[in-house]
Amino acid sequence: MALREYVFISVGAFTQGGLFKQFGQDYNFGYQYNRYNYRSNLDIDVTKTTTLSFNIAGNVSSANKPYTNQGSSGMIKAMYQATPFSSPGIIDGKYISTATDYNDVKLPFVGGSGITYFGNDATMGGFMQTNYNKLQFDLQLNQKLDMLTKGLSFKVKGSYNSEFYVYKNGAASKATYYPVLQSSGKILYKKSGENSAVTYSEKTGKGRDWYIESSMNYNRSFGPNTITALLLYNQSKEYYYSTTDYPDIPRGYVGLVGRVTYDWNNRYMAELNVGYNGSENFAPNKRFGTFPAGSIGWLASEENFFKPLKKIVSFMKLRASWGLVGNDKIGGSRFMYLADPYGVNSSDYASRSGYAYNLVLKPSPK
Repeated sequence: MALREYVFISVGAFTQGGLFKQFGQDYNFGYQYNRYNYRSNLDIDVTKTTTLSFNIAGNVSSANKPYTNQGSSGMIKAMYQATPFSSPGIIDGKYISTATDYNDVKLPFVGGSGITYFGNDATMGGFMQTNYNKLQFDLQLNQKLDMLTKGLSFKVKGSYNSEFYVYKNGAASKATYYPVLQSSGKILYKKSGENSAVTYSEKTGKGRDWYIESSMNYNRSFGPNTITALLLYNQSKEYYYSTTDYPDIPRGYVGLVGRVTYDWNNRYMAELNVGYNGSENFAPNKRFGTFPAGSIGWLASEENFFKPLKKIVSFMKLRASWGLVGNDKIGGSRFMYLADPYGVNSSDYASRSGYAYNLVLKPSPK
């Protein structure tokens, strides 16, 4: 049998520009966003009973926005609160603001600056840029085992995800110029503040995780009876997911799952599940737990006596279930079974993100 291959490839690009003028600045403080994404799926029929699938996808993006020390909502708020006479804007590269230190007829309300993203003597301006790179891929093998018994199949798959970002920030203050009316009628400008050099800062972040799964599946009908069964093993690990609670220790899970279902004529149904799962967040002898669950169901709308009612109620199902679930995210901290740190003969608490106690030793009386 010749190999049969199915290939899908997709490449996309998205770009969006902003509306802010640069006013001759040597850095970009406008809103811009560029994203390039790609995906490729490859399915191969190795044999009549064996299918191999490989998928890879990712995206690279770059986002720019102004630095206002207020966020986008604060910047929009400043625009709304600014009055038309608060400032004539930027003239010859200088930010001009309405003066208020005069004694003749004054404006009732001047308001604040409406272009905080440019910066002035009271607000830092600048830019923020985020570059993001994400990669995902997975591999899957499906094998039919009808040669052993009809309805039996085996599947194994694994996936890997990785991401990395760089956050850059540039901030600078700008001098503000206030008009001063001279007796001759000429207008001069009083300078407040200075044009500072751009100060830069940068931080990076990363993420990585993998997941593997292997399962045996059974699905077969015998007349009106349908039986399915599943035995599944999975394991996962996530790296760098936290910057505070033990950031160098990955978070891991492992589990074994079993499920059996039965239905008769798509009318009476029963299901039994059991999971044996483990988490690294607990003490070594407390990391695994058994979690059973079960349910029964009745599709009443398939009964003969229900047929006269189907014009009013087309579907009616009754179901009852019971089960136990687990949770390893207790108190928002990791490894809470470990002893908390303490300081001896110290009035300062030990530095950690969980709980801490102090121990001050006192000499025993003689």
